[in-house]
Amino acid sequence: MKKIYILIITILILSAFDNLHSRIAIVIGKNATHTLDNNDLKKIFLGEVQNWNSGELILTVNQHSSITGSSFCNNFLNIAPEILYQRWSKLIFSGLIKKPINCENDDQVKIEVNKNKNRIGYIDASKVDDTIKVLRYIN
Repeated sequence: MKKIYILIITILILSAFDNLHSRIAIVIGKNATHTLDNNDLKKIFLGEVQNWNSGELILTVNQHSSITGSSFCNNFLNIAPEILYQRWSKLIFSGLIKKPINCENDDQVKIEVNKNKNRIGYIDASKVDDTIKVLRYIN
């Protein structure tokens, strides 16, 4: 009987952690026309690519301190949020990239990506609406 309780508790705990890793949508403004594959998207958010194919500067919109940001870093970029922040800090300090726009939540990201057609960000997929365009859904 004790083993059954332990098994049930373990399943409940694991399912709770699984819910923390919700789907993420990589988004751009409603009127933007960019298309990218997963490799290009990773390079953008890792600071390895700074320009769109048109030559225009990419402006990233991040959520470093949110659950969405943590999930995005860990599950899509395969890097801890703290390491990514350190990486970006070095690139910014060296003058190689422009500082990303940091947002506190998904609603702020949606506002920011619509301010400029060259902005790109990520939000919880459940927050997608007709004010933004989704480039890619990730788990």
